[in-house]
Amino acid sequence: SDVGVVTTTALESHNIPFEGSSSGITSINGLDSDLEVISDKVMKAWGWCFAVDGKTSDRMPDQTPLSSDAKTLKWFYAYALYDSGQWTGYCIED
Repeated sequence: SDVGVVTTTALESHNIPFEGSSSGITSINGLDSDLEVISDKVMKAWGWCFAVDGKTSDRMPDQTPLSSDAKTLKWFYAYALYDSGQWTGYCIED
């Protein structure tokens, strides 16, 4: 199984409203992706990230296998930072 299938199955079985699919989640319980402009050179792109056993992945949920020995799958709201023409970080929690 993969992170995407496990996530959408869990959200559906617990009647938690979401938008997206196994390939990516754009909204959970009404909290959508957002863009925060800090200045003319800096912005934060907010959205949903996931971590398996505390490690984030740079792959999409449906491309991230979830092994049977995985202990935790955590979804969290975080941002990617764009600064002076470059993405300098992703899944940063404030």
